[in-house]
Amino acid sequence: MNTLSRERRENDECKISSQIKDIEVIADIHVASWKTTYKGIVPKDYLASLKVEDRQKMWTRVLSTDSHPTTVLVIEEDDKIFGFAAVGKERTGKFKDIDGELYAIYLYENSQRKGGGKQLVGMAAEVLKEKGF
Repeated sequence: MNTLSRERRENDECKISSQIKDIEVIADIHVASWKTTYKGIVPKDYLASLKVEDRQKMWTRVLSTDSHPTTVLVIEEDDKIFGFAAVGKERTGKFKDIDGELYAIYLYENSQRKGGGKQLVGMAAEVLKEKGF
């Protein structure tokens, strides 16, 4: 089952996100991060074509599909989400003894290189372990 729930971890800014309203900001972070992180790497026409509405639909679909369990973690400060990670079962089956996967990790550009990504990766690993991966 997919998870979009809001569970606060003690002494941590990271949460498992669970409120449907979070999908909008998750989609915005996803698109904004692509446009800043991959500028000069990915063709600018492709980056310009990315739309928050499309990512909202994608995340809604992913988190509504029980056949591919995904957990979305968010990180926030002062109740404002500035990054997210998505984890779940390894999708390809090509890697011996690797069952879990970090599907995505994105933060707003102005929040990068401040430790939030490290916190997300740490919580992602914890969630994967808790889920038996």
